[in-house]
Amino acid sequence: MRKDFRKYQVLEFLDRGGEATAREIYDGISPPSKLHTLTTHLNRYWKNGLLEKRHLKGKTLYSLTRKGLERLNYFRRVKFKDIQPLNL
Repeated sequence: MRKDFRKYQVLEFLDRGGEATAREIYDGISPPSKLHTLTTHLNRYWKNGLLEKRHLKGKTLYSLTRKGLERLNYFRRVKFKDIQPLNL
């Protein structure tokens, strides 16, 4: 459940903000203990097709894919339907 909640937070953040760096996501959600840990999660979500990433001026920017948006909608409808929207 906790891993899914972290995924939900990341997908929700990117849905509201569009593109963001790992640092921006880290600063915008209740982060894991280290930025490196979040970056590991982001890379896993990218490998699973939930996120796109692109490089711009030495920074990696993450954004939602269609699959990521579908997963977020599932979380909103089913898994986290009783949770208030995140204050991002």
